Amino acid sequence: MVGIKIQTDWCGQALSNKASITIHFSYQLQNQQHYLVMDVVSPFYNDPPAPNCPAGQSCPNLWNYEELQFEANVDGDRWLGKAWIPLEYLPPDVKYANAYAIHGSGDDRQYQAAYPADQEKCREPDFHRLEFFEEIDLKSIVPHHLDKASSYWP
Repeated sequence: MVGIKIQTDWCGQALSNKASITIHFSYQLQNQQHYLVMDVVSPFYNDPPAPNCPAGQSCPNLWNYEELQFEANVDGDRWLGKAWIPLEYLPPDVKYANAYAIHGSGDDRQYQAAYPADQEKCREPDFHRLEFFEEIDLKSIVPHHLDKASSYWP
């Protein structure tokens, strides 16, 4: 099984075991559709509390809240989530990944990363910095369809 664990903050400081996040990837073929399935187990902080937005409608400034961008359930003090990502949504030949978590408010805001920034580059979180991504071996779980571009990718 291929997975990523978030065990440090953005600057590389270790998190407690209770605060770590586990992400596992697997492959599923369902109804002729190929999927990369992502299972997540994460602490639930509820800080800040969920925004007051009607379900199914846009929610301004959502990045200010505890982020979870896939279907998930809260089970006590944990997030349990599963995302079914059609393989054609992935760019061809995915080789690198990182995972991030954000929670807390004000001075207690926490930015966490599976593969943190170098100490001299960790001033402000920037989750688009590809130089901090590391190799991920999705080909070991997805038997095919990772090398060619789909109609979503030019």
